[in-house]
Amino acid sequence: MTSRGNASSRVALFIRALGIYLSSLCIFHTSAFCTICLQPSTRSYHHPSTALCGVPEWKAKFSCPLKNTTKGSPTPTLPLLLLPFKPSQIILPGQHTTLTFRHGKYMDIIDDSISNYESVMGMSVLDEDGILPIVVVCEVIEEELELHPGFRGVVSMEVGLRAVGRAKRWDGAGGAGMEGAQRRGLSNEASFRGRTALDAIHEGQFIDWCDDTLDIDGMEVANQCLGNIESLLMLPTSSTMSSRQSYPSQSSTTQSSSKLQLQRTLYQTAYNSIIEHCNTAQDNPQHAKLTALSFAAFAAVESEDRSPSVIMQALTTKDTLERLRLGLALLLDDVTSDFDDISEEHIRDAFQ
Repeated sequence: MTSRGNASSRVALFIRALGIYLSSLCIFHTSAFCTICLQPSTRSYHHPSTALCGVPEWKAKFSCPLKNTTKGSPTPTLPLLLLPFKPSQIILPGQHTTLTFRHGKYMDIIDDSISNYESVMGMSVLDEDGILPIVVVCEVIEEELELHPGFRGVVSMEVGLRAVGRAKRWDGAGGAGMEGAQRRGLSNEASFRGRTALDAIHEGQFIDWCDDTLDIDGMEVANQCLGNIESLLMLPTSSTMSSRQSYPSQSSTTQSSSKLQLQRTLYQTAYNSIIEHCNTAQDNPQHAKLTALSFAAFAAVESEDRSPSVIMQALTTKDTLERLRLGLALLLDDVTSDFDDISEEHIRDAFQ
């Protein structure tokens, strides 16, 4: 009887201790919930990892060469999470934007890209014709990611995206797709291309989409077009700069309007951002510089003044000269809308 009494006493003490422990957990979680929901200030979101994240790390982690490549080196296929946008909302390489999300699915995509895709995601174009196969590759700027608690616990996410390149959806069957899925611990190829039409909007497998190299004549015409663009912006010619050299900051004493100064800053910032992501070991340095400058021309024009159809043309074309001409036409239309911003001499030079 004594041993049974002692056992019963130990069980009772254990149950009592367990009850106290569970009660403390409930109090802790309740306090944490109230802190999250009622905290009025902005909460920053940071992942614990201190490893470098971006396009180079994403490519190194996921590159899977396509089979049966007959010309040149194998093209790597890469998995990419996607967010759909209207054509008017798309940014081009070299540009930066800040987005606000209130839908949980979109927040999950941002979180997944940071956790599993080296902070890389894609901006896809979704219109009445469906999904455009060409997407803008972006880096999620973790330092600009913030969660904003709202009424009754509703949360919104604000995050910065930096456009750094382009990619094209690859819908090949078997081969590299299957091997890539197995390498990443995924069940099958459908994990990339999406099991449903809705899944295909938010994920896919992609290959790099780069401009074709210009011949000597094309390079000459492209440099002339570039000279006209920089003449409009009253910039020193970039032909004297090396392919890896950044644009120098402009002196504050430069005599120009605030709009023209802003355009120059946007142009230079976009160029510097793109050239930082160029692989000089693989890219033709001179052509890489022209490609970066062709995209930079679009950054100099405010988004509301840009035609969505022209932006889509600049995004999808592989012809650097065509993009330079599109950028020049767009910039001319914007700059000449206010003749006080630029002298007649510079306008006349741009039409050469």
